[in-house]
Amino acid sequence: MDNKYLYIYGLKEIKDLILPAVLTRIISESLDPIISMLEKHTDQPEQTLKPILWATRLRTSIKNAIEEMATRKGNDPVNKESRQYRITRTFAKIPVAEVERAINEALAGQTAIAKRYGLLGKTLIIDQKEKPAWHKVHTEYLVSINPKKKANHKGHRFYVGAFVGKIALINSYIIDNGRIAREEVVERALTKAEKFSAIERILIDAGFFKRDVYRVIWDSGSNVLGAVPKNSLITRIIMGHHRSLSHHYEPGLYSYSFGDVSFRLLVVPRPKEKRRVSNDHDVRRIVKNYVSLAVFRVPEGIPGEFRTRGGRGLAQLFKEWAYRTAEDYRKRAWVEVLLRLESLVGARIGAHYASLRFFVFGLELVSVNIYMLLDGIFRFFLFLPHGLSVRLTAIHVCRWVEKIGVLRSISFLSLNSMPISSKPPPKLEAT
Repeated sequence: MDNKYLYIYGLKEIKDLILPAVLTRIISESLDPIISMLEKHTDQPEQTLKPILWATRLRTSIKNAIEEMATRKGNDPVNKESRQYRITRTFAKIPVAEVERAINEALAGQTAIAKRYGLLGKTLIIDQKEKPAWHKVHTEYLVSINPKKKANHKGHRFYVGAFVGKIALINSYIIDNGRIAREEVVERALTKAEKFSAIERILIDAGFFKRDVYRVIWDSGSNVLGAVPKNSLITRIIMGHHRSLSHHYEPGLYSYSFGDVSFRLLVVPRPKEKRRVSNDHDVRRIVKNYVSLAVFRVPEGIPGEFRTRGGRGLAQLFKEWAYRTAEDYRKRAWVEVLLRLESLVGARIGAHYASLRFFVFGLELVSVNIYMLLDGIFRFFLFLPHGLSVRLTAIHVCRWVEKIGVLRSISFLSLNSMPISSKPPPKLEAT
C-alpha cells in the first residue's frame, strides 16, 4: 500500500500506534520462558541475554557484541572479558535439556499466538539444520554432519518442525545428541504440533526416507508427502514408466512396499523448461527429469497403479491431482526460507559449551518467529503494512530486553531504598 494512501485515510497514525503494542506483546510472550530459565541460574537474566541478542543482531561474537555495546554507550570496553566469562559460566551450569525445554516453551507460546489470530495451517514440515564446529573440548553434542564428503567434519545438528498456513512458523526444536533416531524426531514433532492443529499432511525430504518414519506417520493418521531417493529400484520404476509411454513425460502412480509399510509412489515430470535435454537412452538424465514422491492417500476413483497419455476423464483428473501434489511439495521450501532468515540473525559462537551454542541457535529461531508473527498479524489480520525486516525486528527485541532490565533495576533500587526507622516500635498498653 502506498504511503500517500496511508496518510489520506489516517492509517499511518493507526499503524504507528498499533505496531509498538503488537510487537511488545509478541516479544514479551516469546521471551518469557527464556528469561524464566535464566532467572534460575543468574540474578541478572537481562544482562546475560542482552549481549547474546546483540551478537545475533550484529552477526558477530559475544565478545565483539559486548565491546560494541560499551562503545555505543561511550564507555571504554575494558571489562568485556569478565562479562563474557560470566555468560559462559552461567551456561556451563545449564544442561542442554533445559535449554531445549525453554526454547520449545517459547515456540509453543508463539504457536498459540498464531492460532489465536487464525494463521496456522494443517501442514507440518520437518527438516534438519547443521552448524559446523571445530573445537576439541566439550564434544558430547558434536556429530558427523557431512561424513560422505569429509569423514572428520563435525558439528551440531538440530531438527525443526514448522507449520505452513497463512504464514510459516517454527513449532518444535529438537536437539541431536548423537543417539536420536529420525522416527523419534518425527513422533516428537507430531506430538507438539497436534496440540495446536489437526495435521493432515507432513512434508519431509529424502533424508527422512526410512521405514520406521513412515510407520510413525501412518499410525498418526496423517498423509505423507515425502521425497523418495532415486535408488536402483526407483530408477527401474521410472524408466519402465517412461518407456511404456513411448518416452513421453507424463505422471504415473505405482505401489511401493517399504518393508511392512506400503505407500503410493508418484512420479511427476519436471516442468518442460526445467528438464535437461536428453536422448531416449540416457537413463541418468531421464530419471533426473522426474520427481519421485511418496503418498499414503489418493483421490477416490484413481486406481492403485495408473499411467496414461490421455487428457480427458479419469486421465485428466489424475494429471491435475499429480501436478497439484508436486506443487504442494514445493511448500517444503518454506522451512528453507525460515532457516535462511535464521542465518541473517545468526551469532558467531566460539564457546565450547553445547548449552550456549544450542541456546543461541534456538534464540535465532524465536527471533524469526517474532518477525513472522508480526508480518502475519499485520498482513492478514490488520491489513496494514509494517515495514520491518527480520533484522529490524531483532533490534526491537534488544531494546525490549534493555528496557526490562532498566525497569527491574529501578524496582530493585526502590525496594532497597525504602526508609527504615531506627526508633523501636511503640509499646501497646492494655486498655
